[in-house]
Amino acid sequence: MGEGESSASLYFLQAGWACRFATTRGGKRQIAAIMLPGDACNLDALAFDRIGNGVQMLTSGRILAIPLPEAREMRACNPQMALAFSWLAFLEISIMAQWTMRRGLPARDRLLHFMCEASHRLDHGADAELRGNRSLEVPMTQEWLADVLGLTNVHVNRTVVQLRSEGVLASNTRRIVVPDVDVLRRSVAFDPAYLHPKEARATSFRSVFS
Repeated sequence: MGEGESSASLYFLQAGWACRFATTRGGKRQIAAIMLPGDACNLDALAFDRIGNGVQMLTSGRILAIPLPEAREMRACNPQMALAFSWLAFLEISIMAQWTMRRGLPARDRLLHFMCEASHRLDHGADAELRGNRSLEVPMTQEWLADVLGLTNVHVNRTVVQLRSEGVLASNTRRIVVPDVDVLRRSVAFDPAYLHPKEARATSFRSVFS
């Protein structure tokens, strides 16, 4: 979906990674949000005729499309759905505020915070030990990460190389791997409270559509 386009459906990401982006007058892309399974790609279509940002898949994936009239009826008639829609909107605002605040941090902290955020959003949080899942793959190029973090490609590359030498990250040309999530968390003071994990389990569309 392109910037400023109208949409006939509300799209939910069921698998894969996607992003919302804006383009400056000079043609530079800026990633405004990362969407993970369970997220709505174009939540603003519920309220506006045209979406503000473009939407692009970062990986292969699967999308669930709900015609807008049906989505709006679901919101109006189903209190659980209305709560889930509202929660998604509030979560987007909370994450955007954190991203803005992080622009004042050193590159290392920006990158580590983003990795921790992705880990928690993908349910690598408090119950990770129960599932035995100790690693995290982030299928993003360093160019995409630079857009997310507000850094240059060169700066991101230097930071990744440093963290790789410390054993915190591993990487190749298309993705970054966190070998051990616990090591990642110990590398930076990350507080996931703004992600509201308790409310996320109760109201996310992963549970609504299961």
